[in-house]
Amino acid sequence: MSQDCERRGKPSFEEDLRKKLTEKTLEEMRTGRMEDYGFERLVANVLRTSGASQPAIVSRSNDEGVDIYATFLVAGVFQQVVGVQVKHYKPDPPIGGKVVQQLINGIESGQEPVTLGMVITSGTFDDEAEEEAEKYRINNGIPIELVDGELLAKLIVENGLENLNLDTFHADL
Repeated sequence: MSQDCERRGKPSFEEDLRKKLTEKTLEEMRTGRMEDYGFERLVANVLRTSGASQPAIVSRSNDEGVDIYATFLVAGVFQQVVGVQVKHYKPDPPIGGKVVQQLINGIESGQEPVTLGMVITSGTFDDEAEEEAEKYRINNGIPIELVDGELLAKLIVENGLENLNLDTFHADL
C-alpha cells in the first residue's frame, strides 16, 4: 500500500512519521533540557551508531578546535579519522566561517591524523561557512562536512534511539 501511495506522489505513513519524528527531535535538541556537554555526548553517540569506533570527546582543556575524534573503517580496510567541531546553537544566527576556521585550527594542530572534518550543530549554517569548508577542501584536500540540526535529527531518527543512552544528554533542572 505505501508503495502505491509513493507512486501516486502522496506521502506514505512511514514518510509522515519520519518527518514528524525528525521535527520533534530537532525541536527537543534546540529547546529541550540538554546542556552543551550533553549535546557533545549525543553527537558522539550518533557517530558511534553510524559506525564510528569509540568516538572520543576531547577535554575542554585540550580542545584546539576539535571536540570529538571518531574513527570509521571503510570497506573493512581504509581508516578515516574524523575531527568534529560541535555547536549546540539555535538556528538564528546561523553558524559562519569562524566556527569552520576553529575546526581547521584543530585539524592542523596535529593531535590526530584527521582525514575528514565535520561541524555538527543543532542550528544552521550560512554561506560563509560553506565557502570556508570548500576552500579548505580545495587547498588542503581534506573535506569538511557541515551537518545542520535537521540532518542531525534525521540521523537520530534513522539510526534509532535504542542505542543512545538518553539519560546522559539532559541537564538536571
